[in-house]
Amino acid sequence: MGKYGEDLWDGFEIVYKRCADGKDFCKKLQGWYHKRASIEREYAKHLAALAKATEVDIGTVGVAWETVKAETLALSTKHQSIADSITAQGENPLGAFLKESKKPLAKLQEQGRKLLSELSKAESKEVGCKGAFEKAHKQQDETKDEYERATFNNAQSKQVDRLSKKLKGDTKKASQADAAYADSVSKLASTQQKVWHQEMPAVLSQLQDLEERRVDVVKTTFLALATIQETLAPAAQSVAEAIKTRAAAISSSEDVDTLIRENKTGATIPPTATYEPYDSAQGRCVPSSGGASAGGGASSFSSPSSSQDLSRDAGGSSSSFSPPSSSSSSMSAVGPPTSSFTPVMGGGPPTLVPRGGGGTGAEDKGISVARARYDYDSGDPSELSFKAGDIITVLEKDESGWWHGELNGASGVFPSVDWVEERQPDGSFVAVVGDGADEDEAADEDGGYGEAAVADEGGYGESAASGDLCYYVADFDFVGEAEDELSFYEGERFSAADNAEQDGWLWCTKEDGSGAYGKAPMNYVHAE
Repeated sequence: MGKYGEDLWDGFEIVYKRCADGKDFCKKLQGWYHKRASIEREYAKHLAALAKATEVDIGTVGVAWETVKAETLALSTKHQSIADSITAQGENPLGAFLKESKKPLAKLQEQGRKLLSELSKAESKEVGCKGAFEKAHKQQDETKDEYERATFNNAQSKQVDRLSKKLKGDTKKASQADAAYADSVSKLASTQQKVWHQEMPAVLSQLQDLEERRVDVVKTTFLALATIQETLAPAAQSVAEAIKTRAAAISSSEDVDTLIRENKTGATIPPTATYEPYDSAQGRCVPSSGGASAGGGASSFSSPSSSQDLSRDAGGSSSSFSPPSSSSSSMSAVGPPTSSFTPVMGGGPPTLVPRGGGGTGAEDKGISVARARYDYDSGDPSELSFKAGDIITVLEKDESGWWHGELNGASGVFPSVDWVEERQPDGSFVAVVGDGADEDEAADEDGGYGEAAVADEGGYGESAASGDLCYYVADFDFVGEAEDELSFYEGERFSAADNAEQDGWLWCTKEDGSGAYGKAPMNYVHAE
């Protein structure tokens, strides 16, 4: 290996710049390790939050689900450990080197530049003295020649005397300049010996030591990072094997049998109800000997009112679309308002005609966005089932009130009036009501719900329909996986109706002019 003191004896500034640049690189690398560790810690935090999921199931699925959560927590712990190792073996060693080398590097810079300054002054002095010496000797030679010509030509004695005196003075000045020049040369030689052969080699050698230490520290951190990364693969493989084992053990037949075994009562199915005519003599209904007569007497079955039974006739598959009652609805605090809307009857779901201009930029292939107010579970494959709070992409609308939409990759028709709220241009959601019916009037007719048409129990609150907007900023990059998830970069802004948060997601609109609408994870954004 070469030596700075020998091979770069005249390159102090080059050597020092290399050390200074290396120091700057170490500072930036230290920051890189800090960010890398922060990413691991943030990822570990998100995994830990997922591991706390409260959803439950039973049987083999439940056991496998608990394993998934436990292994997710184990993976979170591993990533936290990786973050701590990166800090300890990457960020901290660089910080220690920067701290230890700060003063020595500054001192060597001062020493090297002081030596160069001293040498520069000695060189300038020597150049000046040499010039003065040459000038004095030239003047002495010229005066000597003039004196000799005057003597040879028998010039007047006064002129000869004057030239004689001048020659003596010039000879003295030349002698003094000679002495000064000789002294400057001696001092320059001494300074050169000091700089090039004694002190500067020592300075360059120490700078080389610092640079070698710096390179070794960087190398050590890189190797440590590689070793740390190698520990992740076995941990991830272990997690995968544990989940795979439990998933393979899931058995639908076992879970069905378990539910039956734990809940079977052993009771028999009761006999079919029969019509009992009224007997005036006994003052009560009594069983007839021939059983129930066809069409005899009054039926115990009464058809539901049109405001609570949105059904189709026998022309196609029938399905009841009764809004959930106050006792069965998932939004129990606010029952479904009575609506004047009655769908077109007969022949199955209506033929839908797309309407243009209804979109707000929320979905590329939809004309609008709706949010479910209640659970709707249909057995008809042509219809779309949903849960309260689900966000539905509206593809087509029909005046009958049956809309065509898409949710989680499935599409079908669904009842809109009273069942959903439609998103407005300002980001708020307003309940869909029948033609000619005011939302508040429809609510008042069924018990005075008024502004409660948008249920607080669903997590949206009355302010969600009020149009009040809040603004948010992304803290991290996010790539959406589902169709209703937004993708965005750190720093992007969003607007959302107040109380637009649902199950850890924020339903919002991008403020970049695209009008893109969807949901963003709440732990990736913060309110302005």
